[in-house]
Amino acid sequence: MTVCKLTLEGGGSALVYEPVRYETVDERRFSEDIGSYTAFGIRALDKEGNEIRYCADVSPCEVDAKRLCDMCNAFQLSPLHLLDFIEDNL
Repeated sequence: MTVCKLTLEGGGSALVYEPVRYETVDERRFSEDIGSYTAFGIRALDKEGNEIRYCADVSPCEVDAKRLCDMCNAFQLSPLHLLDFIEDNL
């Protein structure tokens, strides 16, 4: 979930938690060393479907990328921690 500050009438404010949805993205990549290859990234989407964070080339293995994506959704990981989460779990 992401945290948003909501300004209330009368000058107050409140924190609102909004759901985040994660999905894998397949990418065609090129490396001087190995040539063309397919990799999988993970992106975070807000409730309207707008991309709010993207990590490219997470893994060449779709199963591994989907496993991480499923964990992000299950834990409702903050998009701020996406890169650290990926690095810690690969």
